[in-house]
Amino acid sequence: MPPLCTFCIEVFPSRSDEIHSSRRRTGPAAGGTGPQPVSASQAGAGAGTGTGTGSPQSSSLPLHYVHVRGLPFRVSADDIVAFFSPLIVAKILLECAPDGRPNGEADVFFSRHQDAVAAMSRDREYIGNRYVELFLNSARNCDGR
Repeated sequence: MPPLCTFCIEVFPSRSDEIHSSRRRTGPAAGGTGPQPVSASQAGAGAGTGTGTGSPQSSSLPLHYVHVRGLPFRVSADDIVAFFSPLIVAKILLECAPDGRPNGEADVFFSRHQDAVAAMSRDREYIGNRYVELFLNSARNCDGR
């Protein structure tokens, strides 16, 4: 039987406030082991790589993202990219439960604050037969412009 969840894991330096913020959202009490990254370039054609807004410690993750809750457990990165189209998704972090199975949540990163805000227009729309909830995690003044 093939594994249910096959993902790459990226490790990068984090500030303590970032670690504590992540623990509150995906810690053991929430049943999560944290996000598992899937690059948007792995997700399919036309996906961007988002380079301009990374933090000083991590240029691989843009600062602008939308947390998605309620995803179908068999959702693919292609499904998420299509859901947010025509916006360009920079990176997708699918979260998994301790048993390695997807838990229905993900962080979807965008390279610009305006794109993350535009993505919020899809709040409570459907992917498959499930509606998803979106939560904005982006600040206007973090575009570095």
